[in-house]
Amino acid sequence: FNECAELADVYRSLDPESFSPFTLDTPYKLVGTVQKHFDRAMTVSGLVNVLTRFLARRVYWAVRGYEKSRHGYVAADEARMLYRRWRDGRRFSKGGLARLADMDGTRFIFFPLATEPETSLQQFSPEFFFQHAAIAALSRDLPAGVKLVVKESNVAVGRRPDNFYDQISELKNVVWMDIQEPGFAVAKNADAVAVITGSTGFEAAIVGTPVISFGVHNSYNMLPHVVHVTDLARTGEAVSYVLSGAIDRRAAAQAGAAFVKAVIDTSFDLANYDYVDLESYDKSTVCAACDALENSLGVSFGSSRQNYQVAVTG
Repeated sequence: FNECAELADVYRSLDPESFSPFTLDTPYKLVGTVQKHFDRAMTVSGLVNVLTRFLARRVYWAVRGYEKSRHGYVAADEARMLYRRWRDGRRFSKGGLARLADMDGTRFIFFPLATEPETSLQQFSPEFFFQHAAIAALSRDLPAGVKLVVKESNVAVGRRPDNFYDQISELKNVVWMDIQEPGFAVAKNADAVAVITGSTGFEAAIVGTPVISFGVHNSYNMLPHVVHVTDLARTGEAVSYVLSGAIDRRAAAQAGAAFVKAVIDTSFDLANYDYVDLESYDKSTVCAACDALENSLGVSFGSSRQNYQVAVTG
């Protein structure tokens, strides 16, 4: 579950009041990388390109006599999926939906949709991964005048079941956010963020935005401005609390800054490794990982750095 046994202890050893509120001005690097690919794919030429590549691949499979060209991969279904991804992506990114500026003067809770099926949802939250149920419960328990802003993930478009979007749209206090709007910016301006898992909940928690967390294993559940919901019937209690004004946003941001310090103190530097370029690691990355593993286990794999590299990569 990406949990760290030492994180809570390190966080509790810190004094949040000694930290300046944490600021977050830009999203993490992968967001920009994915967004560029998405923008290109949502053009008409992008659709033509992906369908052309799909057709060429199918012809190649047939010419080579690959088994998958005859069984298991239905060409018509795959083509419809590619078109559905393009259609839904344009639906959420080509105007007509709310932008962050449109929410000025309106109180709202932000629910960013997670991609599914996906490790970060089903694997990290096996106890609860029902996004539609969470949205319905939040919508049910919102007070009059408060909106629930829902934003699709650009990686998830085209994957949802039929009528998924229509069912959510039937909830009259739900507002769909334009997919181009940076999620971290929406989170910073929301009255609260509601998530099952995902980076948006982490980003909200560290800048002091109150969080309603439906996931058991979110590392930031320990923070005082994060409310962990274990029973959908009690969602209203969490909603009432995060909207009540009882949470001091400055103190919450200080707690978020202390939490970031605890995360850093229980982490190690991966040197030149770039998680966008998965081939970017070098010997220093391997050594850093091996040192951290040794420290956490209280054992030694050997005295030489060369042995570390052989042990990890061999």
